[in-house]
Amino acid sequence: MKSSTRMPPRELKALMTIDHEPWARVLFRFLRQACHASHLARHRAHGLSPDFVWGLSARYDRILAQGFVFHDTQPPLPVTLRADGRSPPGGVPAGGVRRRTGHNLLIRLRDHKEEVLRFLTNPALCRLPTIRRSRTCA
Repeated sequence: MKSSTRMPPRELKALMTIDHEPWARVLFRFLRQACHASHLARHRAHGLSPDFVWGLSARYDRILAQGFVFHDTQPPLPVTLRADGRSPPGGVPAGGVRRRTGHNLLIRLRDHKEEVLRFLTNPALCRLPTIRRSRTCA
């Protein structure tokens, strides 16, 4: 039987299975459990209590903080320059540092927290959104 819940973004699944980032697995499980709680609340014809939603939101913040700590402890990515000394297209942002895929995803998850957790306050939306990359993320 196929679940009616959409899975988290593909990047999160790749970070779990390919890059083996520990925070990604924790976040994946958290989102599934929170979505399950939202489904149960919908089937019981009442929403999640504000205190419970607040607790889930705080837990989400802690998981993201774990992810940022993980990435802060990683060695910097090497900068590869072209033969003419310039960075390749999409290489290093102007005046910035190259970041890993997981770090970019964490930034998007933090910046779009309200959209990611919207299903907690509106159980009819209990599907996890895909968060698109913006051109400003490095």
